[in-house]
Amino acid sequence: MRNVGERLLAFVDRGGLALGICNGFQALVRLGLLPRVGGAGLEQQVSLTHNLSDHYECRWVTLRAPKSRCAFVPEGLTLHVPAAHGEGYLQPKDEAFGRLLDAEGFTAFVYVDREGAPTTRYPENPNGSPAARAGLTDVTGRVLGLMPHPDRAYLPFHGPQWRREGLPKSPDGMAVFEAMVRIARAES
Repeated sequence: MRNVGERLLAFVDRGGLALGICNGFQALVRLGLLPRVGGAGLEQQVSLTHNLSDHYECRWVTLRAPKSRCAFVPEGLTLHVPAAHGEGYLQPKDEAFGRLLDAEGFTAFVYVDREGAPTTRYPENPNGSPAARAGLTDVTGRVLGLMPHPDRAYLPFHGPQWRREGLPKSPDGMAVFEAMVRIARAES
């Protein structure tokens, strides 16, 4: 695994972008690529562990991007996407480290309630992650990991309401991928 992490880190250092969704997020955390607070090398700084509900959760959730370091997620971006995981509880090594993640812009997405406020309440936060954290970025802002699935909400008919409300012009999940492409194009 160490070799994979080193190769990904070299790719990011050369200007590449990396996205880890669900198990991909877990892999980036285990490899030490997320969050890399303090520009740390490849050392695991947080954990993703069992949901507080103690079972697999599969439901649509709403995420919002706070101000963060992430190069391809604009502040205020709100997404309605599916979550599907049994081990999504984002556990920082301690409370002080968790506050640092938020204060220094490493928290890229949070779970929000119907009013748009960050929440740790079930079911809006299906895993119970402290401070509503749903995704992280790294020190460079070029690596993003999140538990919910924009990849399952990028086509117009992926949404749960499309038959009642019609097909959306731009599905929520597509926003993450379009932003990555814009950054890559602008830098090439």
